Amino acid sequence: MDVRSQIRFVKATKADIPALTEVMTRSFNDDSQRFRGEPEGGPDGYNDGRFFQQWMGPANCLKIMLGERLIGAFMLFFDYPEKGTNVMGTIFLDPEYQNQGIGTYTMEHIHREFPAKRWILDTPEWHTRNHRFYEKLGYRKVSEREEPHAGFTLRIYQKDMLETPTGGGAGTHYWCYIM
Repeated sequence: MDVRSQIRFVKATKADIPALTEVMTRSFNDDSQRFRGEPEGGPDGYNDGRFFQQWMGPANCLKIMLGERLIGAFMLFFDYPEKGTNVMGTIFLDPEYQNQGIGTYTMEHIHREFPAKRWILDTPEWHTRNHRFYEKLGYRKVSEREEPHAGFTLRIYQKDMLETPTGGGAGTHYWCYIM
């Protein structure tokens, strides 16, 4: 059976922060080891819950579920920095579930359910697998930004969508607030 047929996207809540942090830590540390040669690394607070405490309020956060198992998540910002532009704040999958088409399936779901004129995201300059993944999905590198606290450069990617909806975030909305 195709694993993608078992994928669900479910609104995340404050109660999910410990489990989300556990999966995010595995995912980001695996990437850091593979592509950077460092034992760990990720955005500020990725491994202690502060990342979700900070961003779940302003972002729309959905868990990626395989059956009843949490295998990843993503955060979206609608109509930012302008109407019709959506930002992918983060997306991650447990390393055990990578390279099975789940990331592509998730991105297709995001583009379909949360239409926008433009999508923007960023990824570390050292993460070549992400570069290929986003470029395969039609994103193009538009700039770079230094991340002094992290000690590396981020590549900024953009995808201009063929359809022109009236604004970002139209479609099914999932709102995540820290309660």
